[in-house]
Amino acid sequence: GEVASRLVVDKFCQDYMSSKAGVTSALRSSLNGANEQLAGTMAETPGLRGMGTTLIACVIRDNELYWLSVGDSPLWLFREGSLQRLNADHSMRSLLDEMVSSGEMTREAAQSDLRRHMLRSAVAGKSIDLIDVCTEPRRLQQNDIVVLASDGVETLAIDELAVILGQRHDRALQQRVGDVMSRIEAAAQPEQDNASIILYQHE
Repeated sequence: GEVASRLVVDKFCQDYMSSKAGVTSALRSSLNGANEQLAGTMAETPGLRGMGTTLIACVIRDNELYWLSVGDSPLWLFREGSLQRLNADHSMRSLLDEMVSSGEMTREAAQSDLRRHMLRSAVAGKSIDLIDVCTEPRRLQQNDIVVLASDGVETLAIDELAVILGQRHDRALQQRVGDVMSRIEAAAQPEQDNASIILYQHE
């Protein structure tokens, strides 16, 4: 996963920065290029076969937020104390939660289901089953915070994460990142997923 994520991020950014297409088209073509390079790397190095990664990418242009994502890494918008997820969740978790809402499964059963963290889509050098590309960019406002994270950050409840992000404005974003990571470490989950987070505050 570490090798795949680095390769995909590097190729994706390289292709996006050299593209002359519109934002959405450039995001899609950059994903295709990264996926193809991953496939080529695995073909050349048998020991890397089977690797893959989730991907989340954001572009801000003229106060508008565009994104593309594959997998379960969340993209949130924090505005006026409220945290809203913007992108789709390509794990089994979202399907299980839908089953809870429709009465097909109890919440307890869904929470303990071993399939909960299984991915339905990933960048793995083959056809990508699910891709979330925003069809309409989200207009950003002053002091909005855009949150890109890996699924390990979801160890924290949404309300808890919102409290950390909503700390007084003189507390730097880097300090808030540290607070998030400290809370995750303090939770000491026995099988803690990888946790990484990027915060961007719109000015």
